[in-house]
Amino acid sequence: MAWAKEHFAQIPEGGIWAPEGTGVQYRRMGEKTYALMLMYNHPEAEDFHQKFKMLFEACGYTIEEGDNYQIVEAPLDPREQAQQEHERKRALAEAWKCPNCDRLLMDNNYFNVKHEYIDTVDAPLSDGSTQTIEVWASNLPCGGCDETIVMEPDDFLLLAGDDAFMQWEAPNGKTYHALPRHVLKEMAEADETGGLHIMGGTVDGHRAPPWLWGLVCSEVERSEEE
Repeated sequence: MAWAKEHFAQIPEGGIWAPEGTGVQYRRMGEKTYALMLMYNHPEAEDFHQKFKMLFEACGYTIEEGDNYQIVEAPLDPREQAQQEHERKRALAEAWKCPNCDRLLMDNNYFNVKHEYIDTVDAPLSDGSTQTIEVWASNLPCGGCDETIVMEPDDFLLLAGDDAFMQWEAPNGKTYHALPRHVLKEMAEADETGGLHIMGGTVDGHRAPPWLWGLVCSEVERSEEE
């Protein structure tokens, strides 16, 4: 319950919560309100919705249903289903705006994002057990005003894509950027593997974003101007 409260509170207004494989999608409408946006026409999706509705209400949120949510026929192919879900969420993300000046978030410089560690919590699993996870936020400065939009990292990934998401400006004055396999192959063949860093859970005593753990990253010293 504590994990759910933390998680729901960190999703910004207009942000999407769409648990993987459940066939339901919610949008945060206000401080204490979420709305059902989409549900697959399947008994399991309806069951998930009823359970999530109870979870939202237990955390102090109101769930809007109304007549405006989409009922979608679920594809039989799981890969096609995952692709359709991603495309729907991406289309919603492209309409997200700064709450202060209404600038589209997609018009901002994604590489200005600051990934921030928030807390470590025990998240409940479907089998009744818990798993310890780190909670992070992705803070995106708005280019149209002085607002900083605090985003769920998964929402930032959906909006910005892999390239900006896989970069981290660490507190040690260095920037780390996860490199794809084909780039690492080319660097190895050219014997140019200096300046690489295998990311662990911490760097110089600072927590590293979990999505970078175990990846090979470039390591670049930032200038004072940055």
